[in-house]
This record gives sequence, C-alpha cells and structure tokens, in this order.
Amino acid sequence: KANERLALAALSRFQQLEPNSGRSHILLGDIYRQRGQFDNAQEEYAKALEISPNDPAALLGLASAYFDDAKIDQSIQTAQKALALDPEDPETNLLMGEAFMTQHKFAEAEPFLLKSLHAKPQMLPHVHALLGEAYAGEGRTQEAISQIKMGLESDQDGSLHYQLARLYGKTGNK
Repeated sequence: KANERLALAALSRFQQLEPNSGRSHILLGDIYRQRGQFDNAQEEYAKALEISPNDPAALLGLASAYFDDAKIDQSIQTAQKALALDPEDPETNLLMGEAFMTQHKFAEAEPFLLKSLHAKPQMLPHVHALLGEAYAGEGRTQEAISQIKMGLESDQDGSLHYQLARLYGKTGNK
C-alpha cells in the first residue's frame, strides 16, 4: 500500500509538470491496462494519439489494450500502424504474432514471431512457445518440438508440457 501511495503521488507530480501531455496519457493508459481497466486504457491511449498521432508507444499501448480486451481485429489494425513506423519493433511484432495466433492464422503469425526473437531476453521463452504452437498448427512437428522446448520456461499452467507430449506422441516417441 505504501508503494501504491508513492506511485500515485509520483504520477500526480508528473501530471503537474506535464499536464495533458502525450506521455502522461500513455502512462495512465499503462496503469489502467495493468489493472485490467481496458476501456479506460483505450481512452488514455486515444488521447495520447490525438496529441501525437504517430507516437509508437501510444499505438503499441492501444493495440495491447485492444488485445487484452479481446478486440483482436482492432488490435491488428492498430499494431499495423505502429509497424508502419517501425517494422522491426520486436514488441509490436510479438503482439501481431499473438493476435494472429488467437485467430489460428499460424502462417501469418510466423514472420512476426520471427522478428520478435529480438525482444527482451525475458520475453524469449514466450516467443519460442508461440513459434512452437504455430509450427505445430502447420504440421511442422520437429520444429514445433524444438521451439516449445525452448519456451518451457514460460509454461505456467502445464499446457506447453502437454502439447510437447502430444507432439512427441506424433513422432512415435511415447
């Protein structure tokens, strides 16, 4: 609770220094998104984009808020705008890959996931897991096994281990 009060005080001070700035709206959007208040987050990112229409952080934030709110088509459209500004951004590519994965568009997801292999090291297990799932969906079993094994660190519910067991079964390895 003390950390929360300090964070709110710091945010309040930041808003006093830069009232109605794009960065302020992005920060608020991030806070709302982390708290699961996706409508509020989308509003804040939209305000940031009114101030600076080509702000990559605001576009990524808005695309992420749409994704978290299961508005996949809007997430893809917004992420495409961000990728038009920086086609190699690993986080935006990861979001695009994840969005296509939710739609079971494995071939469309693959190029984005491959570009996201340049993401932060803590994100790489998740990227490998998604690549493995994409390869499995395309029937590329050996590649799927290899990628999922690299992504096992991100398995929080056992689903990757289950999928790996199923893939091993397909190859005849019980």
